Amino acid sequence: MLSVTDLLTVQTMPSVTDVSLQTIQLFYKEHLCDRVFIFELDDKDRPIVKLRFSEKHLCHLLGIQYVLTPQMHGYKYLGSTGYTFIEDGTVTFDFLKTENKIGFKSKKRRMLYFPFVYQILKNPTTIIFNKSLVSTMIDVDIILYNQLNNTYLHLGIDKDADSDFYYPKSFYDRKKDDHISGQTQVLVKAMRVEID
Repeated sequence: MLSVTDLLTVQTMPSVTDVSLQTIQLFYKEHLCDRVFIFELDDKDRPIVKLRFSEKHLCHLLGIQYVLTPQMHGYKYLGSTGYTFIEDGTVTFDFLKTENKIGFKSKKRRMLYFPFVYQILKNPTTIIFNKSLVSTMIDVDIILYNQLNNTYLHLGIDKDADSDFYYPKSFYDRKKDDHISGQTQVLVKAMRVEID
């Protein structure tokens, strides 16, 4: 089994036998939460982007709402409550697979690729996302992405309406570059991390 430390430098998508949902949750807590990722962009509208992760975002980023649908009372597995259910071992890969095998299969790659968020943050290619150029429901301001083994890993971030911070709104993988192609790329001039 991979450790939390292993997930910092993983080079290929792990399998469900290599990592647990609890290890991913602990990785999220130790390396993404309680920090502010500050990006200096070569963009006059967004010269500084301050990104903050919180516990309540994890289940949504993993796509658990698509596995545990409203018909399964999936809403109770989101936000801070969902985070606690992962932390205490209530929600596991086996639990998700048992509850909705097809739903789990459709989001499994997203969950297993999730540790790469850390690597994306350290060295992203950054675009200002224009939803009108793509046929998608995804609505974010910025996409930070990397390409790994012929797969594009996207972290969509958006501005918090109540603060100067951005928050992680979406994480997903795609084989095609259709969410990137034709978009406005911006240079990351500098990046630093501050303890929050």
